[in-house]
Amino acid sequence: MQYRLYYAGYDRATGLEQIGLATSDDLHTWKRATQGPIIPVGSAGECDAVQTSNPCVVKIGSTYKMWYHGKAKDGRTAICYAESSDGIAWNVHTGPVLAAPVEEAGVYRAGFQQPHVLFDKERGIYRMWYARQKKEQSTIGYAESSDGVAWTIQKEDILVPAESWEGLLLYYPFVERKADGSYELWYTSRSFGRQWRTGRAVSQDGIVWEKYPQNPILPPHLLPRAVRRLADTYLGALRARFAKAMNGTGSPFLFEAHGREMILAHDAGIKGRLSIGLYECVDGAWRIRERDILAHGAGAWDGYFQADPYLLIL
Repeated sequence: MQYRLYYAGYDRATGLEQIGLATSDDLHTWKRATQGPIIPVGSAGECDAVQTSNPCVVKIGSTYKMWYHGKAKDGRTAICYAESSDGIAWNVHTGPVLAAPVEEAGVYRAGFQQPHVLFDKERGIYRMWYARQKKEQSTIGYAESSDGVAWTIQKEDILVPAESWEGLLLYYPFVERKADGSYELWYTSRSFGRQWRTGRAVSQDGIVWEKYPQNPILPPHLLPRAVRRLADTYLGALRARFAKAMNGTGSPFLFEAHGREMILAHDAGIKGRLSIGLYECVDGAWRIRERDILAHGAGAWDGYFQADPYLLIL
């Protein structure tokens, strides 16, 4: 069994965030598949000229299909698309497949972001859940497509921030269809300054959702802001121990391995640093299994942070 981890890496020196690929046979030891990103930023004028991130990969027959978050020079974010015969070398589709109106250009993070796509075999369609940011609020929306390229928005706001812990921002939808035909949605809020927290919702049709009353679920424990500031500033070794997840956890990917439910997610550390951690569910409670599964290499294209994990199991 091979695990393929698609993720976003960031180089602080160049200011570029791009999509890469790492592989593993055991979820413990990871090796980068290529020396550089597999989806580098596009040329000037393209929807991904500034950033590629948040990959979602679906294999249909012998074709790998990827939807990802692109950012253009005018500041708008969009859903972009690529195809591959091996999941490593990709042909990028010209232009976005879902984009915000031009009038939203220049507004910070405005647009469509962070796609998660499932192929519905019964209906023969692709279903996409995404984050949609307008000005200071971000909600989860839903779209459908017959070919994965031409999308029709079915409902703009299937999940909106309403709980005190959610603030105004909902990001990173991850949707799983359960064995009984129901759906489960994991999502991340970014509230109270820099804190990232992850919650869960359930649905019978993937459109009408009910939030889990015990939200947020991840991280299992979040240090109080005063303690985080103290550790960030003064505590030396303690800072090094807790810094990787000091500000919470986001972008969850849920899967099963070794007879347990597991989650890959990025942990939010100090100074904007993100690293990918592996969580496992034991006796109904989530706990960290391993932090920072991809080593940070100084000067590498992904040396400052790694985020937005998406796992393909082959």
